[in-house]
Amino acid sequence: MVEISIIIPVHNQLRYTQLCLERIWQHTRINYEVIIVDNDSRDATPAYIDQFPQVITIHNQENLGFAKAVNQGLRIAQGNYLIVLNNDCLVSEGWEQRLLQVAQNKDIGIVGVMSNFVSSPQLLKLNINNLDELSCIAQEISEEYQNIIIPTIRVVGLCMLITRELIDKIGGFDPRFGLGFFEDDDFCLRSALSGYKNVIAKDVFIYHFGSITFKAKKKLKRILLRENWLKFKDKWDLPVDMPLGRKDYWESLDFDRFKGQKDKLYIPL
Repeated sequence: MVEISIIIPVHNQLRYTQLCLERIWQHTRINYEVIIVDNDSRDATPAYIDQFPQVITIHNQENLGFAKAVNQGLRIAQGNYLIVLNNDCLVSEGWEQRLLQVAQNKDIGIVGVMSNFVSSPQLLKLNINNLDELSCIAQEISEEYQNIIIPTIRVVGLCMLITRELIDKIGGFDPRFGLGFFEDDDFCLRSALSGYKNVIAKDVFIYHFGSITFKAKKKLKRILLRENWLKFKDKWDLPVDMPLGRKDYWESLDFDRFKGQKDKLYIPL
């Protein structure tokens, strides 16, 4: 029986996918499956992932964006828990066990992680000079912050564990956000509005190379951020003049108003 489904959307950047998979295979102990959704990669990614029979692959003929790719993975996932993971992330020993431990608390919907390349409060400012140091660093963090969880609304989508119960309740990610940005904010907000708790496991550190897909497309990134922020504000009736980057936007929401609006809270897979 599969306990965890790890869903990884990819678009080119083969070397990062290789490193990501190698670390998963090396450090994941609980029974799991890996689902890779390839968004029309034009490098050697398709041939590479197809050579591993233990990896479930979906190949798209165009770049459908983050939300649609994740939803494709969620549709076929067999796990009791779902982990959405960026392909430029590296896990370490015990990562999934600590996430599962937190997820089994009552009313938990989403569990996030700490990382070196992420916004606050998930950010750990670390000086990492060598990837060989990661295992020791992750172990030190797990010991220092053992069993500490941080309540939140927003969990950044670089690595998030989602309970099967939450997927059954709110569905998947909203495809209106296209290639990416704010689909994770939207998903987390729908979780909270549906009565679930979103938390950060402070004792789980995931190394993140950081925005690799958009690193060479900075102009596109700026455009998508602006466009999707407008879409997000429009969907949730946030003030039009609320600036991009406002992290406490949920304080402007009337939660009671949205709780009964199933059309906003449920996105079919």
